[in-house]
Amino acid sequence: MLKVFRKRKGAASAAPAEDDVAPAGAVAAHQGKRAFGINARLMLAFAGVATTTVVASGVAWWSFGRIETTINSVTRNSLPAITSSLQLSEKATAITGAAPRVLATSTQEERQAAVAAVQEGVSKARGELADLAQTGVDGEAVARIGTHLDTLEAQIKELDRLQAKQIQLNEAWREVSNTAGQIQQRFRSAITQVADDAFYNITMDLGGAVTSSTSADDGAGGGIQAAVSSVVDLQLPIYQTSYELRSAADTLVKYLMEAHTATPEELKRLTAGFDAEQRTFINRMVLIEDAEGMDTARKVGEQLVGFGDSGGGLFALRGQELQVASDAAAVLQATREPAAALDAEVQNLVGAARTLADTGSASTAE
Repeated sequence: MLKVFRKRKGAASAAPAEDDVAPAGAVAAHQGKRAFGINARLMLAFAGVATTTVVASGVAWWSFGRIETTINSVTRNSLPAITSSLQLSEKATAITGAAPRVLATSTQEERQAAVAAVQEGVSKARGELADLAQTGVDGEAVARIGTHLDTLEAQIKELDRLQAKQIQLNEAWREVSNTAGQIQQRFRSAITQVADDAFYNITMDLGGAVTSSTSADDGAGGGIQAAVSSVVDLQLPIYQTSYELRSAADTLVKYLMEAHTATPEELKRLTAGFDAEQRTFINRMVLIEDAEGMDTARKVGEQLVGFGDSGGGLFALRGQELQVASDAAAVLQATREPAAALDAEVQNLVGAARTLADTGSASTAE
């Protein structure tokens, strides 16, 4: 029986069931599927990684290319434009405020220094404009700014010419007024000498008359009368007129000195007052022209009157000063419009440069 069992077991092992035996095509398909799945997945994984790397590198290259382009645009155009426009704004501010500074100078040296500073500022502003033109900013705006600079430069030159003349007139005024003061002192000295001589003569005449009145001479009465007549009719008028002339000379000089700060209306009033006073002054000198020492006093008095002459006196100098000041005020007024336009154009240019830089920065951020 044991043999029978082993035989059956061996038979069972040697002859598998019909259902357990797979077809040959199915086995081959299964083996091919197993082989394709492993290889394909590995190849696809490597291919995917490589493709992703290539795409990422391309995107990164493109992005960095955009960033580099934007940065180059900012550093080569936007930032230089902002720098140049800000420097131009600083120069423009100095130029637009230059006119009053030129007119405020009191010496030729100060005037020359002020004008030289303006010319240097205009030159630098033109350089900044040239730099801005190369950065690609609005060419029309650059041209307009250049036109405003030309206009202001021409007006500053005219103000320079007028201020040079004004300073020259001021220097002439100081010189002539100092000379007028010296002539006044000379006249006072000369007319005082005339008054002193008249007083001496009065004293001598009256003293002689008193001495004569004490003598026993019968003709003493006539001598007294002659002495008194000489004093009353000659010496006393000379003495009185000499002091009136000294006061009149002071009045004439007062008119002259007040003219230095006179307005046009005040100058007319002072000139009229001087003319009236100087006529009286001359008439008084004529009244006592025969007095001792009056010849010298008259010559000096005529020199004093000449300082009010309409041709080259102090009133004429003041009239020229007022005319130059009026012309300078007109030119100064004319500078305001181009100065305001220049300031506005420059501020717009600064704003445009900043906008350009902000746009570039925003592009870089994206």
